[in-house]
Amino acid sequence: FAGQLPDRDYAIEIFNRHIAEVTAEIAPERLLVFAARDGWEPLCQFLDAPVPQGEPFPHLNDTAAFEARIAG
Repeated sequence: FAGQLPDRDYAIEIFNRHIAEVTAEIAPERLLVFAARDGWEPLCQFLDAPVPQGEPFPHLNDTAAFEARIAG
């Protein structure tokens, strides 16, 4: 992020540019554009794996954890 991580608009631009580049390069059947909020189902379907029963989807990279990491 070239030292500009606190600049929200810049960070979003970089993120969106990265997603566009990956989407353009990888065949759709080989790519899952995944949002963690969607939980196990799309991930397991893509991987042709069973959905873990009784296992909550991990939420280890929430906003608070991310901000704590970048604060150092």
